Amino acid sequence: MFDTISSPQTAGSTFSVTVRAMDVFHNLVTGYSGTPTLSDTSGSINPVITDAFVNGVWTGSVNVTIAGSNVITATDGSHSGVSNSFTVTHATAVTNVVISPAASSVTAGLDTTFSATASDTYGNTWDVTSSTTWSITSGAGGSWLSNAYTSEKTGSWTVTGTYASTPYTTTLTVTHAGLNHFMFDTISSPQTAGSTFSV
Repeated sequence: MFDTISSPQTAGSTFSVTVRAMDVFHNLVTGYSGTPTLSDTSGSINPVITDAFVNGVWTGSVNVTIAGSNVITATDGSHSGVSNSFTVTHATAVTNVVISPAASSVTAGLDTTFSATASDTYGNTWDVTSSTTWSITSGAGGSWLSNAYTSEKTGSWTVTGTYASTPYTTTLTVTHAGLNHFMFDTISSPQTAGSTFSV
């Protein structure tokens, strides 16, 4: 039998676990001194073997590195027991942020919606789009509405998502829209009647 494990726990951080050896009537078996194997839903618990129980009880520190809903199982031969369900959240430290879409293309005047996904050292990922500040290379024109960019000028531009004061980038290529009108280069003035000039 496990004592209740509090929830949530943080990936990679140690927390205390107490396991008690019980008989069929839920009495503590004080003579048990085995070393059960520990396993968990994510397969990332450490350590995987307890120290010897003392007077039928083991208390130790473990950590789990994969985020999600979890249950720990203690097994010794044909005897086993499971903990309560608890949640493991991602680690606090961010190791990388990926900006999506990567190297995308859009027609001038159309929108592109960007997202930012953070990851920790254990490979857990989570969405940080709403906490990211967005910008694009000066000269690209266009406008932002939160994380959606309305394009304007053709070219290959760098899109920057800044999360926790650190910039992360991707590229956006803007291609021209369909024909809308004709535009003249400036014609110098005055011109002389009958004389050719460049247009």
